[in-house]
Amino acid sequence: SSGINAEYGGHSLLCVANKRRIIIYEFTKIKGIFNNRKIREYELPNPCQWIGNFSTTLCCGFVSGFSLYDLQDPTLAPTTLPDQEDKSLTFIRLNTLLSLACIE
Repeated sequence: SSGINAEYGGHSLLCVANKRRIIIYEFTKIKGIFNNRKIREYELPNPCQWIGNFSTTLCCGFVSGFSLYDLQDPTLAPTTLPDQEDKSLTFIRLNTLLSLACIE
């Protein structure tokens, strides 16, 4: 398991990756009391190896790829990297490459 903190719209988020699942919690403070609630959950194609936050985008790395999730608009489908349609990058999907970091 691993997690990161993110922020948008004045709310704090905690993004937790556990095996093949990402759970996003929202934290708010009302009258001095902290509250939390689960706002989203995503299934991953493979177990998560790396998780990071780039502004309003959550990036999750797994074997031979990454998925990008928009934290502001949960209706958007995740972007998968490398692009499944790009035949020149097939070697990445066919090899079990580790995704322990992402370049910003």
